[in-house]
Amino acid sequence: MQNKLYSIIEGEDILKLSESKSQPLIEGVLYENDYILWVAEEKTGKTIIAQQLACALTSGTPFLGSFDVKEPCNVWYFPTEGKTEDLKDRFIRMNRAVPLDINRLKIIPTSFRFNTKQGIESLEEIIRERPAELPKVIIIDALYQAIKGSIQKDDIIIEFNHTVRWLIRNCDCAVVLTHHMTKPQRDKDGKYFTRSDKDSYGSTFLSAAVDHIFTLEKWTKDPDMKMDRLLKCDTQRSNNIIESTRLRLLEPDPLYFVQVSTHAKEREIVMNLLRNVKEHGMNMQSLEKKSRISRTILYQIVKELALENLICKEGSKTKFYKLMEYRSEDIKKDTKGTHTTS
Repeated sequence: MQNKLYSIIEGEDILKLSESKSQPLIEGVLYENDYILWVAEEKTGKTIIAQQLACALTSGTPFLGSFDVKEPCNVWYFPTEGKTEDLKDRFIRMNRAVPLDINRLKIIPTSFRFNTKQGIESLEEIIRERPAELPKVIIIDALYQAIKGSIQKDDIIIEFNHTVRWLIRNCDCAVVLTHHMTKPQRDKDGKYFTRSDKDSYGSTFLSAAVDHIFTLEKWTKDPDMKMDRLLKCDTQRSNNIIESTRLRLLEPDPLYFVQVSTHAKEREIVMNLLRNVKEHGMNMQSLEKKSRISRTILYQIVKELALENLICKEGSKTKFYKLMEYRSEDIKKDTKGTHTTS
């Protein structure tokens, strides 16, 4: 373990870039040695998406089904709030849809604060006892219980940031920190103001220290879609992070987020076509011809509808898409509603 609190870069190393440190852990989301902040409104699924991030990283499967993971890696998950059994229960339900390699995950509930002498000593002990199992990613969920002192005080946040940077150096890892937003405010007409990462609670030295900030907030364009969320990244130090994507929380079992297309009009066209054809179904060629929707968008819509158990895919050589109520008898016997997505 590296005991020094500093490093010296000199000579030719000053003009050399490490290619490995620019490599993605998750394409478009997380890179080597990143320090990133996930900020979420209350009851939006902050912990769920953090757990899904851990699942994708340990198993090497695409995050949210879309963002490629370079390779499976070790993850240390520090839950600082809630009950451990509840956290484990969410992992169990999530694992039914999102693969998790339990041999690469360490859940480390804490009773210490990261910006204290006791906290540093505890972290040193954890690292010292597991030199062959150091993490490539550390997730701290959530900030307000991980820190001693007021989150609004600059000196407190600076001390916490020092601890995080110490972890990044000693473990050669990235750190993901989850945090809360301030309460949403309304304008004089009663409408909520547009949210941004500047609405994260506490000292500005937190947002100033991280490499990029993700916000997770409720989808407001369609009030009926109460489980939809908007994941966006307005602040980033590079141009290789996704800007925004729409997600939907599927619950209770399995429990996980999926990407949702923003093509509401095209989605309704596909559903109407399948309603009219009913039990016969339609193949992709017919859907493309009659809907006049590009095949790329069609695949997104079909995948979304299948994940929501609204349609299924049948057939051997030619695949036909049907509404779930018109699925074949052998699929109906499966009480869990198992189906194949495109």
